[in-house]
Amino acid sequence: MIVVSDTSAILNLGRISSLGLLASLYTQVLIPPAVYAELTASRSDVYPAIDLASLPWLITDVPKDQDRVNNHT
Repeated sequence: MIVVSDTSAILNLGRISSLGLLASLYTQVLIPPAVYAELTASRSDVYPAIDLASLPWLITDVPKDQDRVNNHT
């Protein structure tokens, strides 16, 4: 199964060293470029940057249907 994630799920699971839960539940986790940027930005005062290159099941992809994305905000 494939799922699309926002920053919160990945960030909070990363904080408790449980990102592996996503990999065990889903074959792929898709994130948009904005989420990638948030997760890789080092904000040591809030959270450490997550090394996304070490997570092959986490895929950055641009949403194909921008109208659908815009209607959900």
